[in-house]
Amino acid sequence: GTTSNAYSFSGNIVDNGSGNGGLEVIKTGTGTQTLTGNITLDDDTSSFLNVHEGKLVIDRSSSNTNDFTSEYIVGEVGSTLEFNQDFADEITLGFAHTSTAKDFKGTLELTGTTDGHRITISSGSTASDYENEQILSGSLKASGMQYLWKDGVGKLRLTGDSSTEFARDIALHNGTLIIGDGVDGGADFHASTIF
Repeated sequence: GTTSNAYSFSGNIVDNGSGNGGLEVIKTGTGTQTLTGNITLDDDTSSFLNVHEGKLVIDRSSSNTNDFTSEYIVGEVGSTLEFNQDFADEITLGFAHTSTAKDFKGTLELTGTTDGHRITISSGSTASDYENEQILSGSLKASGMQYLWKDGVGKLRLTGDSSTEFARDIALHNGTLIIGDGVDGGADFHASTIF
């Protein structure tokens, strides 16, 4: 395509929860794909987002007030997942149907005009809810005044090299934030403030 929205999809992607075995959305190819509709992928362990190659943009800017909910996210080294938002709505990772930590190995990029990007991991009050874990072993990248807002009772583990493109704040509202993998010197990670 040659138009500005040639690689944009504005429809909804929804796992309807009708015992369909789950819905995995896989981004392949080296180019950029933009999704502007509602994305709901949290019905079971087979419902998740997989950024295998290239760049996937979840665009919540302007009038795109869509929701993004996934059981978890995974991605390969060299891929990029960008959340572009102008609203304070959240990125929700459910972890309701799996107890295994999941790893996004690509770059997580935070853009848009909203000051903070809220990532909510798991909900509930059982011991297993608190143990649910999303790993970001790739780098964090942010522009403008973006910062990372961790919410939800689950764990967010940052183990990648974010030293060159993320020097923003991290706000910890609920749950557990882990920096480093506990094996070596930990993540090469810079943040202005953790509060």
